[in-house]
Amino acid sequence: MARKLTTKEHEVLAHIVVDPDAWWAHASKPERKTSAEDALAAKVSRWKPKYDQENGKAGYKNRAVRNQEELDTVNGVVELPAVTLTAPERTKLEARMPSGQVDQWASMKVLNGSEESLREALNGME
Repeated sequence: MARKLTTKEHEVLAHIVVDPDAWWAHASKPERKTSAEDALAAKVSRWKPKYDQENGKAGYKNRAVRNQEELDTVNGVVELPAVTLTAPERTKLEARMPSGQVDQWASMKVLNGSEESLREALNGME
């Protein structure tokens, strides 16, 4: 049975792997040719400086959180910015798409560019 990871080992591993406990369980399997302790020491010593550098920054996120945010973005689970359209802009868009899609389209334009890119797209519509 493998020992429990220290808090620091767990934190450093969490910076680079999604599930430190699963990594440790895999590394600790008896059939592995490399010692689990050697693998752990190598991984922690390699990544601890980067972890220490990143962990000190505001808004630090470990690997699991970063991966989940990437998946959410890819799967469309992203918070869209609020956009206020003028009445003429809304009318112009509603002539081109279902009214239920207008706000989402405008928000996506801003998300992928800026408020200015939204206005340019609207001005380009006849």
